[in-house]
Amino acid sequence: MLRNYLKVAWRNLLRNKIYSIINICGLAIGLAVCMQIVLYTGHEYSYDKFHKNIDDIYRVETEIKFGNDPIFLPYMGYTDGSESAQVIPSIEDFQRYLTSSRVTVENPENPALKFLEDKLLFADDNFFNFFSFELLEGDADQLLQNPFSIVLTESTAKKYFGNQDPIGKTLRYDGEHDFIVTGVAQNSPSNSSIQFDFVATVSSLTNMENLKFHIEDNSPEFNTYFKLKKDIKPTMVEMALSNISNFTGDDHSLSNRKFILKPFQELHLTGNSSNIKYIEIFPYVALLILLLALVNYASLSTAHAATRSKEIGVRKVLGANRKSIAVQFFFESVLYTTIAFAAGYVLCMLFQPYFFDFLQIPIDNAFLYSRNMLISYTILFVMTVLLAATYPAILLSAYRPVMALYGKIRKQEGAISVRKFFTVFQFSISVILIICGIVIDRQMDFFRYAETGVDRENTVMLSFSAKVGEHFTAFKESVLALPQVAQTSASSTPLYKGHNMMGVQRNESEEMAFLPFMNVDSNFISLLNLKWEIPLAGLNTLNEGSEFALINEATIEKLNLNKNPVGQKINNQYEIKGVLKDFVYTSLHHKIGALCLLVNSNGKTSPWLENGGTMFIKIAPNVNFPTFLDQLKNVHIKYDEQNPFEYYFLDDVFDAQYKAEDRLVKIFSVFTAFAILIAAMGLFGLITFIAVQRRKEIGIRKVLGASERNVVSLLSRDLLRLVLISSLLASPLAYWWSKNWLEDFAYRISITWWMFGITIIGTLVIALMTLSFQVIKAARANPVKSLRSE
Repeated sequence: MLRNYLKVAWRNLLRNKIYSIINICGLAIGLAVCMQIVLYTGHEYSYDKFHKNIDDIYRVETEIKFGNDPIFLPYMGYTDGSESAQVIPSIEDFQRYLTSSRVTVENPENPALKFLEDKLLFADDNFFNFFSFELLEGDADQLLQNPFSIVLTESTAKKYFGNQDPIGKTLRYDGEHDFIVTGVAQNSPSNSSIQFDFVATVSSLTNMENLKFHIEDNSPEFNTYFKLKKDIKPTMVEMALSNISNFTGDDHSLSNRKFILKPFQELHLTGNSSNIKYIEIFPYVALLILLLALVNYASLSTAHAATRSKEIGVRKVLGANRKSIAVQFFFESVLYTTIAFAAGYVLCMLFQPYFFDFLQIPIDNAFLYSRNMLISYTILFVMTVLLAATYPAILLSAYRPVMALYGKIRKQEGAISVRKFFTVFQFSISVILIICGIVIDRQMDFFRYAETGVDRENTVMLSFSAKVGEHFTAFKESVLALPQVAQTSASSTPLYKGHNMMGVQRNESEEMAFLPFMNVDSNFISLLNLKWEIPLAGLNTLNEGSEFALINEATIEKLNLNKNPVGQKINNQYEIKGVLKDFVYTSLHHKIGALCLLVNSNGKTSPWLENGGTMFIKIAPNVNFPTFLDQLKNVHIKYDEQNPFEYYFLDDVFDAQYKAEDRLVKIFSVFTAFAILIAAMGLFGLITFIAVQRRKEIGIRKVLGASERNVVSLLSRDLLRLVLISSLLASPLAYWWSKNWLEDFAYRISITWWMFGITIIGTLVIALMTLSFQVIKAARANPVKSLRSE
C-alpha cells in the first residue's frame, strides 16, 4: 500500500510540473535559509560546551568603582588566583593566563619564517588539564612544567616547521627569547571563546625583562578561571573574594572592588560580541521564512485540490474512507517535503561557506557534521513534514463525494478564506522585513554620513613601536619630507580604536570618576580640524612645550567644573587651557562622553612616545595612494625593521565600528529577498490555479462581451486587495520593531511615512508583476476551447 501511495504521488509530481516546481522550490528556499540560521545559532550556543565540568567553571571579573562610575575588568592579578584557591575551600582548582600583545615569532633555523602573532598565551602548567583542548603530541602533566616551554597548535606547527616533527625545536619570541616546543594541540575549536596558536608557560615571564612587571606589579591583567566544587554557589565565592583584604591594595581609591563569577559557558553570549545582534534577530527571521514556505505549500496544496476533486470523489464512492485518502495525501506531501528538504540541505551546504565568511565566523567541519547538528536537522525535517503534510491531508480528505464529483470544492468558502489568509500572512511578513530593512539601512547611512566634528578625509593612522618612539623626531621629519604629506600628528592611542582611562576627583566633591584621555601633540587639533568651544588664549600657547589639558564640553558636566574651566586643574596636575566642542571619538552607538586631551607639543620630552603610539598623517589631495604607501613603508622600515608596517585609513576605522549593523543590513536584504520570492511564488501558483478553476467563467464572460481588460481586472483585483490589506496590517508591527531597535542607539534617525509608502507601493508592484503573466494569458485564452470541454 505504501509503495502504491508513493507511486501515485510521484506520478502526480511529474504530471503537474509547474505546481511541483513552485511548491518544491519555495519550500527548499525556506528550508535552506532556516538550516543556515539553525547552523549559525547552534554554533553560537555551543560555545565552550565541549569542556569537561563546564558547569563548574567560572571566570572572575573585577568591578572597580570611582564614585558612580564602574569599570568591569575580566582579569585578576597574578597572585590573586593562587591566593584565592588557598584561602577559599570552595575553589577546587584555578587557571590563569596572560594574552600577549602582537609580537613577532620566528623559527631561528629559518629566519624567513617570521610572523606577527596575537594568539599567544602565557598560562599555568595545568592549562591542558583544566580545559579540554585535545593534545596530538605530549603529556598534559608535563608540557608546561619548565620555563620557556611552549605548545603549538597543529596549524601553527605546520606554519613554522612544515612536515617536520616540532617537538624539541626552538621558536624565538620578540627576537630575544627562545622557547622549546614540548607539545602539539589540535587547533582550538571554532566554538571556543579561548582561541590560541601558542601556549607558553607563565613561569617564563619572571625571566623576561620586558614582561616580568606583569607578575611583580600584580596588575589585574590575567584571565582567571575557578573550578568550584560540586553544588557550590558562585555567590558564596564572590563574597569570600570581596572579603579578602589583600585585594584592595594600597590605593584606597580602589578599595570599592567587587568580584563577579561569570559562568564559563555563558561568556560568549553575554560578552561584547557583535554576533549577539544576529542571535537575537536571526531565529525570528528563520521562523518567519519557514512559516512563509510552509504557508506557501499549504496554500498551493489546497488550491490544487480543485484539479483532483473528481479523483477524491471517485475513490470515496468506490469505498475509500477518509483515513486512506488522508494517508495518501500525507505521503504525497512527505514526498514533496523530502525532495524540498534534500534540495534545501544542498543549497545550505553550497552557500554556508559564503555566509560564514561574510559574518567573519570560522566554523569547523567537525561541528558542521556533529551529532547535535544532525539531531537539529532531523527535528527540523520531522517538524516540516508534520506541519506541511498534516493540514492538506486532513482538509482534502474531508471533501464530500457528491461535492467532489460535481467539482464544487472551489466554491467552499472555508477553503477560499484559508487561502486568502495565507496570502495576507505571506505578504505581511514580506512587508515587515522590507520596512525593517529600510530602517536599518537608513540608520547605517546616518552613521556613515553624520557630522562627527572630525575631519577624517585623507587621513592615515600609522602605528609605531617603542623603537620608532626613541627616534620619533627624526621619524616625523622623514615622513614630513614625503611630498604627499601635508601634516602629521601623534597620539598615544588610535582614534576609534580605544583610549586610556584615569581616575580624577570631581570638582568640589570627594567623589572620584573615570575620565577617558589621550596623549597627543600640538598638531592633533588642527590636523583633525576639531572645533573650539572656549579657544586657547592665543595660538602660540600650543607651542609652549609643557603638558596641559584640553577637554570637551561633556567633561565640564562630568567633573562638575565651572562653565569656563580654563585655568582649573585636573587632579591638581594638568591645567585646562581650552574647551573643545564635543566630537565623536568612539562610536555613535553611545552618547558622546567626556574626553581629556593631554597635550605635549615637544616630541622629545613626551614620555608616552617611548612606548610607541599612533601617527596621524594628513595626505594632500589627488595623491597616488599605492605609491605613497610604498614610500611610507620604506620610511618605517628604516627606523623599525622588526615590527610590521601597519596603517589604517581613518574613514575605514570609523566605518568598522558599525560592521555588525552593516552586515545585518546586507543579510536582512538577502532574507527579505527570499521572503518576497517565496511569497511571489505562492501568489504565482495561486493565480495559476484560480485561472484554471475559473476558465469557464472567463469564457462565458468573453462570449457575453467582456474585454481582456475586464478579465484582467476580475482576476487580479481581489488578490491585489489582499496584498494591500497585508501591507496595512504589517505596518504597525514593522513600526514597533523598528522603533525598539533604534532605541539601542544614542543617535538615531526618525521613522518617516515614506518608508511605509514606498514599501506598500513596491509590494503592490511586485504582486502585479507576479500576477500579470498568468492573468493576461487567461484573459487572451480562446473562450471556445474553455467552453467546449466538460
